[in-house]
Amino acid sequence: MTGAGKPGRARHDLGNLRHAQVCRPTSIHLLRRLVEAVPVADRAGMLTGTFLDLGCGKGGTLHAARQIGFARAVGVEFVDAFADIAEANLRRLGVTGAEVVRGDAAACDPPAGLRFLFMFNPFGEAVMRPAMRRIAGVPARPLYIGHVYPEVEHVLAEELPVMEVVHDLPAWSARLFRVP
Repeated sequence: MTGAGKPGRARHDLGNLRHAQVCRPTSIHLLRRLVEAVPVADRAGMLTGTFLDLGCGKGGTLHAARQIGFARAVGVEFVDAFADIAEANLRRLGVTGAEVVRGDAAACDPPAGLRFLFMFNPFGEAVMRPAMRRIAGVPARPLYIGHVYPEVEHVLAEELPVMEVVHDLPAWSARLFRVP
């Protein structure tokens, strides 16, 4: 990844911290359900690509993504304390092929090979809009987006106008989108 997110201690303006949401753990069952909703024809190619979690918190979703079979998992985390915990958790669990990038999602370029973006309502519109503008530039298609508690879904629709809903998981307040 390039841009404002780099491994190591984050050095960023804390202004966007006010747009952060509460950190909540993600169930591996939810992530599996989202991945299983991807059409079979796209699933194999998607798993050979990169999984990105914007607002990765303590890294549980990165571990789950590797367990599910993604070739690479990248998490962006703004809060250094959470990034420290995420890195420690990945080391403790022996997870390889996963990394935590410390930075502001609004300023981070997407990683190479991005095929699945995951977000658990990580931040408000002020961060979501510039983050989605960067995601719109990802050349690999189709791109799948799993969004839990999509409170600012309108931003995705505005920045990714070709996006379509693939699957709803109302029990988890989650949606799977496809960007062709």
